[in-house]
Amino acid sequence: MSATRRWYARIAPIYDLVCRPLYAGPRRAALRAMDLQVGHKVLEIGCGTGLNLPMMSAAVGTRGRVLGIDTTTEMLDRAEARLDRFDCDNVALYNGDIMAPPLAALKGILRKHMDTAHPDVILCSYLFAIAPGYKELFERAWQVLRPGGHFVMVDTQPFQGAWRLLNPLAVPIANWSGGGNVRRPTLELLSSLPLTEIETHLGGSVFVARTRKLGNMRLLDDYLPFS
Repeated sequence: MSATRRWYARIAPIYDLVCRPLYAGPRRAALRAMDLQVGHKVLEIGCGTGLNLPMMSAAVGTRGRVLGIDTTTEMLDRAEARLDRFDCDNVALYNGDIMAPPLAALKGILRKHMDTAHPDVILCSYLFAIAPGYKELFERAWQVLRPGGHFVMVDTQPFQGAWRLLNPLAVPIANWSGGGNVRRPTLELLSSLPLTEIETHLGGSVFVARTRKLGNMRLLDDYLPFS
């Protein structure tokens, strides 16, 4: 088990207690950015304890499907309990890493749980600051997003503007509590793409970014700064 998975297995029992009130505003903003419609097929990579899943389930309705993927069993156990409480029959959970199977196998997993290998919307919330190989993870997600579909990212970064004076103290605390690195240039993953919209919350320490995959954007090499 990786250090990240061990950390989230340890904090799973208290994750909702801390993160649900702290990030409630950005989560609502992410739901708006997803612009979910009845019948949409939605993939959340790194769904954690499932805080977003009931909202997405209600938005897509009985004709829609939602799949939450996470690598930490302890977090998914709490997500499953949440789905039972909210009676989310259109939501499935998958314990695994989307980077592990070959692309064809990943598409088979998506098709099994969502009736399509190409979701209409992909959400990654508070994932890229902690995930190893986050650039490759984004490229893998982009490969399966349908042309015209939306990719929404919610993540952390150092405070912006006048709030940046807090960073010498806040950044180490954020890195320790999240088991990641909030100084990663994760926002560049989307800001370099056309049609990207960005809003910030909590003194700029949290951003919500949305972009749309154009039909001719199968490859990211022409856009992303790290390609």
